[in-house]
Amino acid sequence: MADNWDDLDTTEDIDIEEKAKVQNEVYDKKIAYDKIFLNCANTPEGELMIKTLRERFVNRVIYQRGSTLEETAYRQGMADLISMIDKCVDDALTK
Repeated sequence: MADNWDDLDTTEDIDIEEKAKVQNEVYDKKIAYDKIFLNCANTPEGELMIKTLRERFVNRVIYQRGSTLEETAYRQGMADLISMIDKCVDDALTK
C-alpha cells in the first residue's frame, strides 16, 4: 500500500484489454436485453401492453394535489420504467 500520493502507481492496476473486454460484454448484454424488449413489443399483445402502460403511468399527472411524497415517487418511478422500456425498444431498432 502506498504511504503517500507520490508512491501511488495507478498504471499497474489497469489492464486496458481487460477493461475493453468487460465493456464489450456489458454492451453485448444490453443489446440482448434491448432485443428481448423489442421482440415482446412487436407482438399485438405487446403493443397493447405498452400502450396501456403508457396511458396508465406516463400520460398522466405525476403529482396530484394532496399526494404524499411516496405516492408521487411511485408514480414517477412507474413512468420512468415505461420510459426505460421505450428506450430499450428504440435502441434495439437502431442497432
